[in-house]
Amino acid sequence: MIAVTLLASPIQYFAYSEMEEDQVRVVDHNMYVDASGLVRIIGLVGNNTDQPIGFVRVTASLFDKDMNTLPKYSTLTLIRTIMPGSIGPFDIAISDPMVGSKVASYKFSLEWKGEKEKPDLLAFSNVKTYAVTHMDPSTFKHVNPHGDSDKHKKHNTDSDKNEPHAHSETSGTVSNSGDVHTKWVKVVAVWYDRDGNLSRVDWQVAKTRLAPGEEGVFVIMTHIASRYYSLIAESDDYVSVLMDGNERVMPVYEAPKAALFAMNGLGMSRISFTDGSNNPVSLLKTGHQIQMMSTIKSELNLPQKFVCIFQIVDSDGITVMLSWIASEISAGGTADLSVSWTPESEGTYNIKTFLWQGLTQPIPLSSESDSLVVKVSADSG
Repeated sequence: MIAVTLLASPIQYFAYSEMEEDQVRVVDHNMYVDASGLVRIIGLVGNNTDQPIGFVRVTASLFDKDMNTLPKYSTLTLIRTIMPGSIGPFDIAISDPMVGSKVASYKFSLEWKGEKEKPDLLAFSNVKTYAVTHMDPSTFKHVNPHGDSDKHKKHNTDSDKNEPHAHSETSGTVSNSGDVHTKWVKVVAVWYDRDGNLSRVDWQVAKTRLAPGEEGVFVIMTHIASRYYSLIAESDDYVSVLMDGNERVMPVYEAPKAALFAMNGLGMSRISFTDGSNNPVSLLKTGHQIQMMSTIKSELNLPQKFVCIFQIVDSDGITVMLSWIASEISAGGTADLSVSWTPESEGTYNIKTFLWQGLTQPIPLSSESDSLVVKVSADSG
């Protein structure tokens, strides 16, 4: 089936539906500039039919300020099967920066087909979701993570210097409650601002294969402070939504306060790259393993346990690597960290690092969560 559902202006963020009675339509959307400089259009497709739908393709027709036609971009929803009454998030990356800079409005069209029902047999557990803020060193007070809504900006950015440094994170486990080995277990996080407007969409493959009774760990982070969130898990065989009673949209709380001596007590150096022989690497190439090196320095007078998380995201917003190192640093000491990565595809990548007290205690040990954009070139041989 095909439907043209929405015409929207990201400058003023208003929208009207040409077919208000459409039972499959875009129910929320947003546009922003990511850390790599790409313009992204995200949204939610709602299924108000009484049947599951699948392979939903969202096409964005783009227009400049004079309503001249720009190239179209399309994508499939991140959830392959959208159950009745549920949503399917999507994320369209406008890969051409010149096109992205000209977008003033866009129109969505949808294509989908009927799909078989998927059982609700992926169980979430130990879910912890926080907005983490930095501490103002002059006052030793935490900055409010839920600042003014940026809904009316033309292009929201992940690095907007007018907003306090903050990020949101969710972690937990997803387990297979069914009786078959299921593959490609994906967890999708939908983030909303304080007004309940869609702000970001992130996702991660928690496990490529999950046996009955087995669980996979997910850690999803975004470089903005969110007020509400939703989690959806899907595999080849199952699809489930995290619910709190009858609510699928739940509040994000401010992270538990770390002790004042601990916050900003650890500092992390900028990431550098070396090859297998420990020689510096300045050009990253596909198929070549590199070591990402960094040093943590402690200003504390006591030992401190920590977890350092490395997340690498490609230009389409897909997490291509997630790794963490758990260790302890001595009082006033340093700790050298090294994580290997072999880029498989050329392109632009965003490397994010976080310092926490632990995976089950996402309390920040530093006000700074670093973000480094790198380019990977194809190996010419």
